[in-house]
Amino acid sequence: MKKFVLIRHGQSEDNAGKVSRGLGKTHLTDKGRQQAAATGKHWRKKPDLIVVSPFIRTTQTAEPTIKRYSDVRVATWPIEEFRQLCSFRYEGLSMEHRIEHYKAHWDKNDPDFKDGDGVGAESLRDFTKRLDLLDKKLIQTDFKLAYIFCHGFFLRGFMLRHIWGSTRSMIRNPQGFHTATRAWHYPNCGTVQGTILKDGSMQLGNVSVVHLPKQLRS
Repeated sequence: MKKFVLIRHGQSEDNAGKVSRGLGKTHLTDKGRQQAAATGKHWRKKPDLIVVSPFIRTTQTAEPTIKRYSDVRVATWPIEEFRQLCSFRYEGLSMEHRIEHYKAHWDKNDPDFKDGDGVGAESLRDFTKRLDLLDKKLIQTDFKLAYIFCHGFFLRGFMLRHIWGSTRSMIRNPQGFHTATRAWHYPNCGTVQGTILKDGSMQLGNVSVVHLPKQLRS
């Protein structure tokens, strides 16, 4: 059996309501760095693979773990957050100022819609392909234990993919998918344990933050 842990990044500047540095460029806050440090100290077993997304906040979250296990291979997989908005809607804008654009996207209920000029943006269909790709990479990549640093919406989407059995429902009903992702909270540095059985099937546990002191939970 192969085991893995899915970890959401620590609190980011965007999460804290600050102005964004740009798509994928958001850094962790002081609290986020403390969450990352607590997560890095938490591990009981050494992994043989650490995975990050291309976005800075996952790399920063993984840094304490990478430093602790400096001889473990590190890979970057396309598991970044849903690139729902084009690049120019991020830089210099806070979440408060982007929220109307997020809402307009979901109101279209179109799985092939790409926002604005399309630079940096992807459609929901593109996003679901990345969810499917993570599933394949977990099965096909050689490891016994992997720590995978990722993003909240992406992780909720991945969990729904397994609850529903595929991404087809997401494509057929984007608004319904969006509503379903909002049904539970995936806290910063929250973890989910996963197991891939010998027959290739996958089991996912519940979201946990027991490794974080109460003052660091968000």
